Amino acid sequence: MLDIQREADAMQMVWLQEHSALDAFAKEVQRDLEQLRGPRGLSWRPFAPERLTRSFHSFQLPEVPGADFSLSFSGLAAEQRDEGWRLSLTARGPVLQLAIALSLCYEIQGKRRPLAGRLVESRGVELEMELRGEWPSPLRQALAANDTAMLQSVTCRVEILPFGRRCPTQVRDGVDSAKSK
Repeated sequence: MLDIQREADAMQMVWLQEHSALDAFAKEVQRDLEQLRGPRGLSWRPFAPERLTRSFHSFQLPEVPGADFSLSFSGLAAEQRDEGWRLSLTARGPVLQLAIALSLCYEIQGKRRPLAGRLVESRGVELEMELRGEWPSPLRQALAANDTAMLQSVTCRVEILPFGRRCPTQVRDGVDSAKSK
């Protein structure tokens, strides 16, 4: 009888240890899952205002293994006659199932102002999206006069959202995605 009791105690000890290890693993998985449910993103300032040229930025995100992303921004070069700007994103890789929010804002006189935003869901091996627009009138006039001191920064933002989950109306930086599509 004593041997049976010792075996039962030993089995109970093993069970408690395994149960504790499984609980810790379940909590770790839950924490990882919560992190993946939120948006992942990248902010990029394509240039310093005194160097107004076309800019490119390539990157990879750990949340989308094997995918290559590339951002391109243009629209401020002094030799351009066009008064607009263009931001494009290209993604290539194994089957992409992504919801991507792309937005652009600028900082002028110490205030950050949104220009555009767009949300796209993609299924496939390649994604291309583009935002185009015109600069606000005071900024356009300053740029035409080569007064680059007025523009403090331009920030491009890419957010990778969980697929199938709707983004809130506000994509980022106060840009309404419904109006900018």
